[in-house]
Amino acid sequence: MIFGIFFLILAIISFIACFYFIVKRRFKRGLKYLGLSLAFIILMTFVTPKSIQLAVENNHLTTNEEGIVIIRGETNPDATLKIEGKNVTLSKDGTFKYKVSLSLPKEHSVNLISRFGKKELKEKVTISPSSEFKKAIALKEEKERQRKLELERESQKYEEAKASVILAENEPTNENYDYAYLLVNQLKKNDNDLEARLEKVKETIAFEQKVSETTLAAENALGVAEQNKTRENYEKAAAAVKEIPVDHTAFENRLETINQQIIAQEQQEAVSNTPEPPNTSIVLVTPTGKKYHRRACGNGTYTEATLEDALNRGLTPCAKCF
Repeated sequence: MIFGIFFLILAIISFIACFYFIVKRRFKRGLKYLGLSLAFIILMTFVTPKSIQLAVENNHLTTNEEGIVIIRGETNPDATLKIEGKNVTLSKDGTFKYKVSLSLPKEHSVNLISRFGKKELKEKVTISPSSEFKKAIALKEEKERQRKLELERESQKYEEAKASVILAENEPTNENYDYAYLLVNQLKKNDNDLEARLEKVKETIAFEQKVSETTLAAENALGVAEQNKTRENYEKAAAAVKEIPVDHTAFENRLETINQQIIAQEQQEAVSNTPEPPNTSIVLVTPTGKKYHRRACGNGTYTEATLEDALNRGLTPCAKCF
C-alpha cells in the first residue's frame, strides 16, 4: 500500500514537470517527464496490491409465498465465496446469486464470507418470511394435522372392525356377522384378511343354520314315525336324518328302534292275516294230545284227521305250527 502511494506521488510530480516544460517550450524535457509519468503509472498498476470487496444488493430480504429468496451481490472475480458454508460459483465479473428456501416461517440469517488471498470479508443477510409464506405454512400444517387425525380415525375404525370380526368368529350369529360386515366395508382401504375371515364366518353360520334346520326336520319326522309306526313314516324320517351334515348316531339309534318295532308289527299282522284252513283240511293229531298240527313238531304218534274231526274232538291249533 505504501509503495502504491509513493509511485502515485512520483507520477503526479512527473506529470506537473512535464506540463511545466511544455509550457516553457522545452519539449524534449517535457516528453522526458511525460515518459517518466507513464512509466510510474504502469508500474503502480502492477505493484499496487488489489483490495477485497464484498457487497450484497440488500441485507434484508422477504421471501415469496413459497419461502424462497435470491441473494444477489458482487465480490472479487478471483475470490472464494462461501454462503452458509457452501462454495458459491462466481461469474466472470464477480457477481453471484444464491437461493435460500425457508422451511419454517421464522426469521433466518445467512452469513457470507469472501476470501481473496490472505484477506477476508464478511456480510450477513437477514431473511424474513412473507405473510403469504406464513399463510401457506399454516395451511400446510393444518392439512398435515387433518391427515394425522384421519389416520387416527381410520386406525380406530380398523381396530373396531377387527374386534367385531373376532366377536363374529367366537360367536357366529347373523347379528354379529352383519355388524362386522358393516364396519369392515366402512374402511377406506380394503382389508383382504378381515374380508377372508368374514367369509369363513358366513360359511360357518350357513353350516350351523343347515345343521339346526335339518336336525329340527329330523326330530319332527322321527316324532311322527314314533307316534305312527308305518313304513312310509320310517322312510321319511330316515331321509330327514340323512340330511344332517354332522354326526347323527342318536337319531340313527332311534330309527333302528322304530324299524324293529315296524318289523315286529308287520310279522304280527302277517300271522293275523293268515287265513283259517277249511274244515276239510287234513291235520295231524295224536291219540292223547290236545292240539292239532300242520306237521310233526314233537314226540308222539301222529295220524291224519280232518280239521272238522279235530275240532269236534275239542282240539286247538298248535301255536308252533299255526
